[in-house]
Formats: sequence, structure tokens, C-alpha cells
Amino acid sequence: MCSYKDGLHKISIGCRLLKEYRGMGIASEAISMIVDHLHCRTDIHIITANTMPENTAAAKVLRKNKFMLVASGANEDRGYDE
Repeated sequence: MCSYKDGLHKISIGCRLLKEYRGMGIASEAISMIVDHLHCRTDIHIITANTMPENTAAAKVLRKNKFMLVASGANEDRGYDE
């Protein structure tokens, strides 16, 4: 899943796995590959992602891929234009 904000060079990414595929490193590897591709082959400057507060596994995947928490309780990415 992704959402691109034209003119800002900003994209929001995410992934979802069936239960039987969780805990196998698939999400971490997918996010890593997406981030690498965006940094190396596009003009994207900002990559965002969001999780539900109770989804600690997704937050762990993002931290593993060097994402940092910049807002908590925000309505997805819609309130942060720049």
C-alpha cells in the first residue's frame, strides 16, 4: 500500500500480511526493499508509515527499518502536509 503527495516528494507506505506469514521477517524485508528503492531510484524525500497503537509488531518492523516516531495519535498522515 502506498500514498503519494504530489509536489511534496513524500510517500506513505505500509504492508499487511495474513496471520500465517507473520513473524517470518517478510514485512521487515519488504519495507527495507521499498525504502531502498525509494531512496535510490525516485525523487522521494520523505517516507512515512503509520500503525495502530496496539500493533507493536508493526512498530517494531518500522523501528528495525530506521523509522522514528514523530507523532502519536495523529489521523494517519493527513495532518502533516510538510
